[in-house]
Amino acid sequence: MSKAPPEKRGGAAGGRGGSTSNAADQMLISASIADAPTQRFYVLSILVFLQALKFYDLLQLYTPGTSAASSETIFVVKWIAIDTAYFVLVPYLRIPWLSFRLSTVMLQVLVFSVLNVCLSARISISPMAILSALLKLFFDRETAVLEHNIKLSSIIHNASRILGQHTINILPESTAKLNPQGACFCTDIDSGGAPIAIPLRLNATVPMLISYSRISPEDNTIERFNLTGKELKTILKRTEHSRHTIWDLPLPISKPGLYMIDRVLDESTLDVRLYRSRALVVTCPSASLVIPKQLQDRSDRCTGDLDELTLRVTGLPPLKVKYNRYVEGAERISTIDSVKPIDYVSPLMVSRHDVGEEHPLGVLTKLDDVQWANERSVDVQLNSTLNTPGQWSYTIEEVEDACGNVVNFNSAKERDSEGAPNYSFRVHRRPAISFFGCDPENPLRLVEGQKTNLRFAINSPEQGPFDIAISKANPDALISTKAPMELFRQTKLTTRGQTIPVDTEGVYSIESFSSRYCPGEVRMPASCVVFTPPRPSLSVAFEPISDQCAGSIGLLADLTLTGTPPFEVAWRESKGGRAIVHRKRIDRSRQQLRFLPEEAGSFSYEFFSLDDAVYKGIDVSGQGLQQQVSVYPLAGAQFADRLPRRCCMGDAVKLPVRLVGTGPWTLEYELISSSGKREHFKQIGLRDFLYEIVTPPMTLGGQHTVSLVSIQDANGCKTPLEEKDATIDVRRDKPSAAFATINDEREVTVIEGTSVALPLRLLGDAPWRIEYEGPEGRLTTTVSDPNGHISVSKAGTYRLLGVKDAYCPGVLTPEMTSFAVSHFDKPILFIESDPTQVAPSTEPLHFTRNEVCEGDEDAFNINIRGAAPFAIKYERARVNDRGVAQDRKQVELNAALPVVGIKAVTSPAGLYRYTFDGIADARYDLTGGKAGEPLVVEQYVRSRPQASFVSPGKVHSYCLEVDLADQEADRIPMKLVGAAPFKLELSIKHELSGITEHFTETNVDTHDWALRVPSRLLSLGRHAIRVLEVTDAKGCTRLLSEKQGAIFIEISERPTILPSSSRRELCVGDKITYALQGKPPFVVEYTFEGSHKKATVNGPVFSRVAEKPGHFKLLTLADSASRCKVSITNQEKTIHDIPSVRVSDGKYFVESIHQGDQAEIVFHLVGQPPFSLTYTRSEKDARGRLKVMETHSVSGIQEHTYKVYSSVSGTYAATQVYDAHCRMV
Repeated sequence: MSKAPPEKRGGAAGGRGGSTSNAADQMLISASIADAPTQRFYVLSILVFLQALKFYDLLQLYTPGTSAASSETIFVVKWIAIDTAYFVLVPYLRIPWLSFRLSTVMLQVLVFSVLNVCLSARISISPMAILSALLKLFFDRETAVLEHNIKLSSIIHNASRILGQHTINILPESTAKLNPQGACFCTDIDSGGAPIAIPLRLNATVPMLISYSRISPEDNTIERFNLTGKELKTILKRTEHSRHTIWDLPLPISKPGLYMIDRVLDESTLDVRLYRSRALVVTCPSASLVIPKQLQDRSDRCTGDLDELTLRVTGLPPLKVKYNRYVEGAERISTIDSVKPIDYVSPLMVSRHDVGEEHPLGVLTKLDDVQWANERSVDVQLNSTLNTPGQWSYTIEEVEDACGNVVNFNSAKERDSEGAPNYSFRVHRRPAISFFGCDPENPLRLVEGQKTNLRFAINSPEQGPFDIAISKANPDALISTKAPMELFRQTKLTTRGQTIPVDTEGVYSIESFSSRYCPGEVRMPASCVVFTPPRPSLSVAFEPISDQCAGSIGLLADLTLTGTPPFEVAWRESKGGRAIVHRKRIDRSRQQLRFLPEEAGSFSYEFFSLDDAVYKGIDVSGQGLQQQVSVYPLAGAQFADRLPRRCCMGDAVKLPVRLVGTGPWTLEYELISSSGKREHFKQIGLRDFLYEIVTPPMTLGGQHTVSLVSIQDANGCKTPLEEKDATIDVRRDKPSAAFATINDEREVTVIEGTSVALPLRLLGDAPWRIEYEGPEGRLTTTVSDPNGHISVSKAGTYRLLGVKDAYCPGVLTPEMTSFAVSHFDKPILFIESDPTQVAPSTEPLHFTRNEVCEGDEDAFNINIRGAAPFAIKYERARVNDRGVAQDRKQVELNAALPVVGIKAVTSPAGLYRYTFDGIADARYDLTGGKAGEPLVVEQYVRSRPQASFVSPGKVHSYCLEVDLADQEADRIPMKLVGAAPFKLELSIKHELSGITEHFTETNVDTHDWALRVPSRLLSLGRHAIRVLEVTDAKGCTRLLSEKQGAIFIEISERPTILPSSSRRELCVGDKITYALQGKPPFVVEYTFEGSHKKATVNGPVFSRVAEKPGHFKLLTLADSASRCKVSITNQEKTIHDIPSVRVSDGKYFVESIHQGDQAEIVFHLVGQPPFSLTYTRSEKDARGRLKVMETHSVSGIQEHTYKVYSSVSGTYAATQVYDAHCRMV
């Protein structure tokens, strides 16, 4: 694979350019004391400080009491001297950017001196004047005779009028130098790319033959080349060159070696003087990463491995290579210097002091043996340990050879076939494994006949799969080290949580473990003991439990267990064919169980199942673990519900009692009243386990107690009872209900739609259930407060029907069982009869008012019936011709009286509708006017008439000499709006005299009307006519303000024009100027070279620039004060063209001559003879700028060509030319 052309940059052997002195090193004050920016800051700070002192002196100068003449003189002299000293001394400091030329210093001194004089003499400096001058300087646009804007300076200072230069050069001596910078070059011989170019510097010559030679670095053989003919011409065409300057010719080179110039011939077949110089061309350096064959197909490595990479560097030793190593995005740049073969020696490795050369490649001019320059290949081993898991990447950045040639591989497009400049792979962390939940101290239990699972703790970022090998030994392998081990299983774990099942006991060990990429580490515990524990067993010893009276009352079971605790035993309790299963968890090897049934009979107890920590559901039913016993339990009794009872006086209470033992029973109990009286009761022959005690009716209020005394069963065994007593609370009174009063009355008036709370007075225990009737029928409610209420909203009479508290029914107070509720009347709106209102019979709430004129004042009253204060809401809208309401506006009013005045809207004109759709008083919110219907008032507003001029602001201008009637000055069109006929009142003001006169026009019966101004009211000058008032047939009048607009009639005299100069012969670029009299704007008509032009002038001066030669003639003039056009005679101008001169046909001609020859300089003149010509000879100064050395003037030239002969070098150019009429500078 071929390599792409490398990217090269100059290195250490690339040569030194000519050194130039730094401006900062030439400063008067050394840069080590203060750098250039700091020195500039201090110098400018001194300038600001001096100007501040200057303005302080200026304030003292303006202080009253100071002698003006002497103080001003002292101020000017003092500060001109200080400013001059400052600006003169600053360049001597030689600070960059502040080292001004003498001309700049003199300009600075002049500006500040003028400023000092102006300040002392109190001369104001207008910034606007300065800005205006600058604008005129940069935006110098004026109107030309052809009526377009031109820049005057482009005509006066037209560079095309003086064109061309003739430069004479004296040819210098011709030289040639190969590789003027002393650089080292490289070429890539394997890439097959374009040859490289070595510069051959030529001075004042163009070669026709170049002969050069090459010393081969392989065997020191010399090969010679000639560059001439077509090949050399092709190079010259692609290169900018000149025989009068220094230029570089690119010499094409394609092979490495040491090159030198043998001979150069110029176009005159003369030998060019050669400098002793050589150019070294070597093979471009390269570098690659060499990967071992066993790793070329592997992109995965493991932590702890070596990278096993080789860095192969090729080029001119000693070489330097820089490469990057990226580990999980972290970059590390490494550089390997001085890469060379062992015992390699090169002249470039010798110090400059030893060879006596300033340039490192200067030694090449003394060598003929260049085999050291042949390329070498060196391998560098990179054996880094891979400690960090993640993505690893090696990238070669660049390689540099001994000459300083640098190849940056970031720009290379092709890679070496043996190794790539970058290599990437992923490093995986080695996995680790151990047994989880099992070790020699904590073995794994294996249930007999079942399987268990070996679990593992795998430490790996990968999820799998993993390869694992497990070995197995006998259980005594932990005791004897000679116990044989055999491979149990070699398998693949697909996930980290996968287990391996085993069904035999033994010692299992992890032999090996690996992930998909790396072998793993076996950590402790690496062995797991699996054993089978013994099955559990149970033995039971039974012993009866006896009582002296009842006999056998239960059974005692003594349990003995073997196995792995905790245990769980299960037994059946049977009686009469009915069995109940019981279970108990036991955490020790011995346990006692007591069986005490609550009823008599024959019971059987059998243990049938046993569990321990390992074995579940062991059947022990066939082991004789069974015992039968006849039980006679002791008698007992207790209340089934111990909650306290509440009852009303006269009621009986039921108390349930649960009986225990063998029936029938005899139960004794006592009833203790609230007075302390005891009653003893005895119930015989009770056969049910649940008995209900019924007390006698309670006739005494308070707390009563029922106490159980004793119980006797069928065996005659009597048992005293110590159970808790039951309590009964008996009410002492009956609940009652009655209505309370509101303001000492059982009736109330409320606002309709609101609810009212009817107060109650209740006696008893909450809650109370109240039954009552009202307008909505019979209702029931529950009240929890003895001073509660019933909420109602309907008007009517409400009566109580019954009451019951939490326990007992109650009684009602007859005279307090009813309550009356009524509503306040709602407010209404109405309008009393009025002659100005008409109410149609079909719409009683619709009223129409008389029409009014737009803008007139009008109002109407609205009456209210209700409780003050009031709030009225209405909508005001303007109704269009289609009956659609527009411009709606909601209005709310507050009133304290029952009559409200509504101000009518009378502008703009139209039909207005007032809809009163809401009223509120002290009791009710906003409602309708009557029974919810709105009250409507309508009124039509007539628009006022309008009168205006069709063209307000228009000025009617006429000449004084022409009859006004003929000019229709008294016919002014007007537009009227309203009902005809109209009456108009107008005014006419004479602006010269200031007198205003009025006149009236009546019976104007049309809407488009022409005003005829009486001629007696018009005279010389300007007149303003306005409409003051207009009245229509409906009687509506409109007063018009001055802003309404007026028209103007101006009677003026004829305009005139006068020339500003009597000259009739002008040059291109001159101005044609006339003074105008009349009222601007003016309209001037003229012809120029047969073209008719019309110009509008807004000022008193008509001026045009003569942009080209021709004949100018004025025709007519008109101003804006009249319609008259004045003819102009005898106003003509002749415009001549500006002369021009061209040196060497207007070209920048450069002629090179030898010493002693002469050059011909030709000036071509255009214009009308005779001519006068001024030309100069200039030479370039040290800064490369042209400086005038000679000036020559020639006059009386009758021909259009003038020649000058000279042998002096320099640039010849024309600066000024005159012809018979004009001049060009």
